[in-house]
Amino acid sequence: MADNSALGQSTTKSLMRRGRAGDQWALNRLFERVVGPVRRWAHGRLPRNARRHTDTIDVVQEAALGVWRRLDRLDLSSPGDLEAYLRQAARNRIVDEVRRSAREPQAESVDPDQVGREPSPLDAALGHEGMIRYREALSRLSREDQECLIARFEMGYNYTEVAALLGRPSADAARMSVNRAFARLTDHLRE
Repeated sequence: MADNSALGQSTTKSLMRRGRAGDQWALNRLFERVVGPVRRWAHGRLPRNARRHTDTIDVVQEAALGVWRRLDRLDLSSPGDLEAYLRQAARNRIVDEVRRSAREPQAESVDPDQVGREPSPLDAALGHEGMIRYREALSRLSREDQECLIARFEMGYNYTEVAALLGRPSADAARMSVNRAFARLTDHLRE
């Protein structure tokens, strides 16, 4: 058993020596040996919120690339030094990604049907005089058209809620009722 590890270490040293001398095949073989175990070690260590921009495999690859660039300046005399160095480089990259994700604003899901406390878009667009004109035109519509428009635009109900409120068979039927009522309202506003 000790013979195999000694053989593996001497082969690693041989690959390191050849790689530092410019042998690309030796460097590739050396990193194949080390990157796999570091990938397995790093798996699951990058928190979910930090994975929006990168994943664990990318972090290990970037760390390996950084180690590769500094390979000629590293003191890798003991067995396992290269893997330990790469593992520490990957750990540092993970910490960097966590810090970067903490500085970014977190995305929040928005419910498009949620009613806000601020004035409705209709109120904001029309202003005071426009609201007076809107109310006058709305009063000329049938009760059913008024209910459609008030539910949708003033109360902020979605089409499913409008359908339930007005007894329509579906959200699409409610949408059509709202669109027709809105067209009639627009005609009255143009007068």
